[in-house]
Amino acid sequence: MDKNLIEIEDTKQADSIKKKILISLEKHHSKGIVIHGHQECAGNPVEDKQHVKDTLKTAEFIKSLIPEKIKIVSAFVKRDSPASSGWTVEELT
Repeated sequence: MDKNLIEIEDTKQADSIKKKILISLEKHHSKGIVIHGHQECAGNPVEDKQHVKDTLKTAEFIKSLIPEKIKIVSAFVKRDSPASSGWTVEELT
């Protein structure tokens, strides 16, 4: 999804995303937003390094939609090892 968000050029799509975020913030009193990418992503099948860049760009896009000072955290989720079913979340900066 992160790759799709950074490619949005249609104002209607951006407005729709903004509306949904504002609903979450105003009606559900959300305190922040987490934008994450993950290894082995079928929706954005790129190398991890590129996926991290895409995740950070997506966070910047979301920040541009929201006028309030809402905390936005970027993260990347990695498999613990190739044979493992466990995952580790790393905050991106």
